[in-house]
Amino acid sequence: MILLISLALVEVFLLLCAKPFRKFPGLFYGAAALVSVVVTGLYWSAPDGISPAMLNNFPLWLGAFGTACFIEVMVVGALPNGHPLMKRNMPVRGELSIFACLLTLGQNLSYGKNYFTPGYLFTGPISATKAAAWVSVVMIILMLVLTVTSIKAVRRKFSPKRWKVLQRWAYLFYGLIYIHVLLMNVPGFLKGRTRCGWTLLAYSVVFLSYGICRVRKALLMRSGRSAKLTGTSQLAAAGIGAVLSLILVAGLYLSIPKAASVPVVPQGPETISQNSEKYADNRQLEAESEPEPEPTPEKEQEPEQEITPVTDTSELDDPPAEDIMPEPEQETVEASEPISVPAAEPEPEPEHEPEPEPEIPSTQEPEAEVPAPEPEPEPVLKYQNGTFTGSGEGYYGKVTVSVTISDDVITSISIDSYIDDDDYFGDAQSGVVSAILSTQSPDVSAVSGATYSSKGIMAAVRDALAQAENN
Repeated sequence: MILLISLALVEVFLLLCAKPFRKFPGLFYGAAALVSVVVTGLYWSAPDGISPAMLNNFPLWLGAFGTACFIEVMVVGALPNGHPLMKRNMPVRGELSIFACLLTLGQNLSYGKNYFTPGYLFTGPISATKAAAWVSVVMIILMLVLTVTSIKAVRRKFSPKRWKVLQRWAYLFYGLIYIHVLLMNVPGFLKGRTRCGWTLLAYSVVFLSYGICRVRKALLMRSGRSAKLTGTSQLAAAGIGAVLSLILVAGLYLSIPKAASVPVVPQGPETISQNSEKYADNRQLEAESEPEPEPTPEKEQEPEQEITPVTDTSELDDPPAEDIMPEPEQETVEASEPISVPAAEPEPEPEHEPEPEPEIPSTQEPEAEVPAPEPEPEPVLKYQNGTFTGSGEGYYGKVTVSVTISDDVITSISIDSYIDDDDYFGDAQSGVVSAILSTQSPDVSAVSGATYSSKGIMAAVRDALAQAENN
């Protein structure tokens, strides 16, 4: 719809301003450059109160108007010689190309803030949006070369033949415009977004019809059958392009999964991710596995053991000294008289007694008392427990979420309200919410194709976490 409105506006512009445009092109160039600078400045440093949707509308319409100008330039080449539109637009074809380039640069500089950065172009997974960004880079290079060589002062430095060869790169530029549109809209249309379908249909009718008409004109001119090149015949060829466009869009529509046409966006009740439950369970298991330090009671002093006197162990081996018969004094007797000595009675051997326990010296010092360890301090939590509400700026307006926290763990995130397209917001919600619960951080990657809805959810979660912080 935006393309059709832009084409109508360009027709009105050329109808009213074709002559002054050709006579004073510098004034129109300056106006286009000024508009691009203003739009880029608003986009890069948006004042408060401007939503991303409103902010995106400026470069969107600027780029659509510039693309419509390029379409006017390319369609002129497919018209039969002498056609009224060709007579009106051919004299300002070069000036209109420069004008369109200045307008389109404003859109590219605006969106370049998010899509033309090394962090986006060279990192992360390949997606249709990233491929469209690379196509845009090639388009900008071609556009600048074609625009500079369209300036009359530069054009005079080329021979007519060489300049025409250089300008044929414009066909590649036109084809890349259509490829860029396909990459930006086919994924969304396959998810059931009807707006992307209408955009695909409009661009397909224009570019496929132009391609058929341009190829037909070239073939007729080469074969010398230029008489067959009439407005009616070219209109019929354009009709074939329109039919092909309908077939293309219908084929894409039939390939849409049924579930994708009805995006489910839960609102109100809490949505708890399995990842968050797993994360909380792991934290609980870790806490339970840590042994709590048991207080060490004061050691009771053991009662002193009763000391049993122990007899000298020598009595177990030899009899006591008083039991040994003393040898009698020998008297001097004659050798002839025998001396009779009474035989001593054998002493009974004492029974073996068990060895007593070793004596514990009474001078042993009591063991020092072990002081009980001090209880560990309770961990300081960053966030309060409970459910907290936060808001952030989505694509069309505010996004409000409720975040539930338990012991510094984000256990659930529910969407309370939002102002956005359901299909885009559904993609953002399913991707961003699960990522935040898994990483326990609101700083996650935005969902491709739903960047502003994703940023709105992340901003709302940050706001809720800021309110939950312990002061």
